Amino acid sequence: MRQVGKAARFIKSSTLWRRNMRCSKLIATIIVLMISASITQAQWTTAPGAVAEANDFGLVDYSNREIIATGIGAVPPNAPNVGAARANAIRAAKVDALRNLVEAVKAVRVTSETTVSNNMVENDIVRTKVEAMVRGAQQVGDVKYLSDASVELTMSVPMSGIMDVVLPTTVTAAPPPAG
Repeated sequence: MRQVGKAARFIKSSTLWRRNMRCSKLIATIIVLMISASITQAQWTTAPGAVAEANDFGLVDYSNREIIATGIGAVPPNAPNVGAARANAIRAAKVDALRNLVEAVKAVRVTSETTVSNNMVENDIVRTKVEAMVRGAQQVGDVKYLSDASVELTMSVPMSGIMDVVLPTTVTAAPPPAG
Protein backbone atom coordinates (compact mmCIF):
# COMPACT_ATOMS: atom_id res chain seq x y z
CA MET A 1 0.00 0.00 0.00
CA ARG A 2 2.83 2.30 0.81
CA GLN A 3 4.41 1.64 -2.62
CA VAL A 4 1.24 2.80 -4.36
CA GLY A 5 1.36 6.10 -2.46
CA LYS A 6 4.97 6.72 -3.51
CA ALA A 7 4.16 5.91 -7.12
CA ALA A 8 1.14 8.21 -7.08
CA ARG A 9 3.23 11.05 -5.62
CA PHE A 10 5.95 10.45 -8.21
CA ILE A 11 3.43 10.52 -11.06
CA LYS A 12 1.80 13.64 -9.63
CA SER A 13 5.15 15.40 -9.25
CA SER A 14 6.32 14.41 -12.74
CA THR A 15 3.05 15.70 -14.21
CA LEU A 16 3.56 19.02 -12.43
CA TRP A 17 7.16 19.08 -13.62
CA ARG A 18 6.04 18.52 -17.25
CA ARG A 19 3.42 21.23 -16.94
CA ASN A 20 6.01 23.64 -15.53
CA MET A 21 8.41 22.77 -18.35
CA ARG A 22 5.71 23.50 -20.95
CA CYS A 23 5.05 26.87 -19.33
CA SER A 24 8.77 27.60 -19.21
CA LYS A 25 9.19 26.70 -22.88
CA LEU A 26 6.23 28.89 -23.80
CA ILE A 27 7.61 31.83 -21.83
CA ALA A 28 11.08 31.34 -23.34
CA THR A 29 9.59 31.25 -26.85
CA ILE A 30 7.65 34.46 -26.23
CA ILE A 31 10.78 36.18 -24.90
CA VAL A 32 12.84 35.08 -27.92
CA LEU A 33 10.15 36.34 -30.31
CA MET A 34 9.97 39.69 -28.53
CA ILE A 35 13.75 40.09 -28.60
CA SER A 36 14.00 39.15 -32.27
CA ALA A 37 11.20 41.60 -33.13
CA SER A 38 13.01 44.39 -31.31
CA ILE A 39 16.30 43.50 -33.02
CA THR A 40 14.60 43.51 -36.42
CA GLN A 41 13.04 46.89 -35.69
CA ALA A 42 16.39 48.25 -34.46
CA GLN A 43 18.09 46.95 -37.59
CA TRP A 44 16.08 49.34 -39.76
CA THR A 45 16.79 52.53 -37.86
CA THR A 46 17.58 55.60 -39.94
CA ALA A 47 18.97 59.05 -39.25
CA PRO A 48 16.72 61.46 -37.35
CA GLY A 49 14.44 63.33 -39.73
CA ALA A 50 14.82 60.69 -42.45
CA VAL A 51 11.71 59.45 -44.18
CA ALA A 52 11.70 55.67 -44.37
CA GLU A 53 9.20 52.85 -44.34
CA ALA A 54 10.07 49.39 -43.03
CA ASN A 55 8.17 46.32 -44.15
CA ASP A 56 8.60 42.60 -43.49
CA PHE A 57 11.30 42.29 -46.13
CA GLY A 58 13.36 45.46 -45.99
CA LEU A 59 13.49 49.22 -45.72
CA VAL A 60 12.37 51.82 -48.23
CA ASP A 61 14.51 54.88 -47.48
CA TYR A 62 12.84 57.81 -49.21
CA SER A 63 15.41 60.31 -47.92
CA ASN A 64 18.36 58.51 -49.55
CA ARG A 65 16.19 57.16 -52.39
CA GLU A 66 17.17 53.53 -51.92
CA ILE A 67 15.61 50.22 -50.98
CA ILE A 68 17.59 48.03 -48.57
CA ALA A 69 17.19 44.37 -47.60
CA THR A 70 19.19 41.88 -45.57
CA GLY A 71 19.71 38.18 -46.15
CA ILE A 72 21.04 35.41 -43.94
CA GLY A 73 22.85 32.33 -45.19
CA ALA A 74 23.62 29.19 -43.25
CA VAL A 75 26.80 27.17 -43.53
CA PRO A 76 26.02 23.89 -45.31
CA PRO A 77 26.83 20.85 -43.15
CA ASN A 78 28.34 18.88 -46.04
CA ALA A 79 30.89 21.50 -47.16
CA PRO A 80 34.32 20.00 -47.94
CA ASN A 81 36.24 22.71 -46.05
CA VAL A 82 35.83 25.97 -44.15
CA GLY A 83 36.47 28.17 -47.19
CA ALA A 84 33.82 26.44 -49.28
CA ALA A 85 31.38 26.54 -46.36
CA ARG A 86 31.88 30.28 -45.91
CA ALA A 87 31.55 30.96 -49.66
CA ASN A 88 28.33 28.92 -49.83
CA ALA A 89 26.92 30.75 -46.80
CA ILE A 90 27.72 34.13 -48.38
CA ARG A 91 26.11 33.04 -51.65
CA ALA A 92 23.00 31.87 -49.77
CA ALA A 93 22.85 35.19 -47.87
CA LYS A 94 23.08 37.12 -51.14
CA VAL A 95 20.27 35.08 -52.71
CA ASP A 96 18.15 35.63 -49.58
CA ALA A 97 18.89 39.37 -49.60
CA LEU A 98 17.95 39.65 -53.29
CA ARG A 99 14.73 37.73 -52.68
CA ASN A 100 13.90 40.05 -49.78
CA LEU A 101 14.83 43.05 -51.94
CA VAL A 102 12.34 42.01 -54.64
CA GLU A 103 9.61 41.71 -52.01
CA ALA A 104 10.55 45.09 -50.49
CA VAL A 105 10.44 46.69 -53.96
CA LYS A 106 7.01 45.17 -54.59
CA ALA A 107 5.71 46.93 -51.46
CA VAL A 108 6.72 50.42 -52.66
CA ARG A 109 3.69 52.63 -53.28
CA VAL A 110 3.49 54.20 -56.74
CA THR A 111 0.18 55.99 -56.11
CA SER A 112 -2.22 55.99 -53.20
CA GLU A 113 -3.95 52.97 -54.73
CA THR A 114 -1.18 50.97 -56.43
CA THR A 115 2.15 49.42 -55.55
CA VAL A 116 5.04 48.24 -57.69
CA SER A 117 3.64 44.72 -57.22
CA ASN A 118 0.41 45.74 -59.00
CA ASN A 119 2.41 47.02 -61.97
CA MET A 120 4.54 43.87 -62.04
CA VAL A 121 1.44 41.65 -62.16
CA GLU A 122 -0.18 43.69 -64.93
CA ASN A 123 2.88 44.07 -67.14
CA ASP A 124 5.55 41.42 -67.79
CA ILE A 125 7.97 44.02 -69.15
CA VAL A 126 7.79 45.96 -65.89
CA ARG A 127 8.31 42.73 -63.92
CA THR A 128 11.35 41.78 -65.99
CA LYS A 129 12.92 45.24 -65.75
CA VAL A 130 12.34 45.49 -61.98
CA GLU A 131 13.86 42.05 -61.41
CA ALA A 132 16.86 43.05 -63.57
CA MET A 133 17.31 46.23 -61.50
CA VAL A 134 17.26 44.17 -58.31
CA ARG A 135 19.82 41.71 -59.72
CA GLY A 136 22.12 44.71 -60.13
CA ALA A 137 21.84 45.60 -56.44
CA GLN A 138 24.97 46.62 -54.56
CA GLN A 139 26.24 45.17 -51.30
CA VAL A 140 26.05 47.60 -48.38
CA GLY A 141 28.83 47.31 -45.83
CA ASP A 142 30.71 44.15 -44.94
CA VAL A 143 29.49 40.61 -44.49
CA LYS A 144 28.61 39.95 -40.84
CA TYR A 145 29.63 36.60 -39.42
CA LEU A 146 27.09 35.55 -36.78
CA SER A 147 27.76 33.43 -33.70
CA ASP A 148 25.83 30.44 -35.09
CA ALA A 149 28.25 30.29 -38.08
CA SER A 150 25.71 31.85 -40.45
CA VAL A 151 26.38 35.09 -42.31
CA GLU A 152 24.35 38.25 -42.85
CA LEU A 153 24.57 40.42 -45.94
CA THR A 154 22.80 43.71 -46.78
CA MET A 155 22.03 44.80 -50.34
CA SER A 156 20.50 47.99 -51.74
CA VAL A 157 19.05 49.20 -55.01
CA PRO A 158 18.42 52.85 -55.98
CA MET A 159 14.78 53.89 -56.17
CA SER A 160 15.44 56.02 -59.25
CA GLY A 161 15.95 52.99 -61.46
CA ILE A 162 12.84 51.26 -60.14
CA MET A 163 10.69 54.37 -60.52
CA ASP A 164 11.96 54.95 -64.07
CA VAL A 165 10.54 51.54 -64.95
CA VAL A 166 7.26 51.87 -63.04
CA LEU A 167 6.23 55.47 -63.63
CA PRO A 168 4.84 56.47 -67.03
CA THR A 169 7.39 58.03 -69.38
CA THR A 170 5.03 60.50 -71.03
CA VAL A 171 2.86 63.01 -69.31
CA THR A 172 -0.14 64.35 -71.15
CA ALA A 173 -1.35 67.87 -70.54
CA ALA A 174 -4.77 68.30 -69.04
CA PRO A 175 -7.32 69.91 -71.33
CA PRO A 176 -7.96 73.60 -70.66
CA PRO A 177 -10.92 74.30 -68.42
CA ALA A 178 -14.15 74.91 -70.26
CA GLY A 179 -15.41 78.33 -69.77
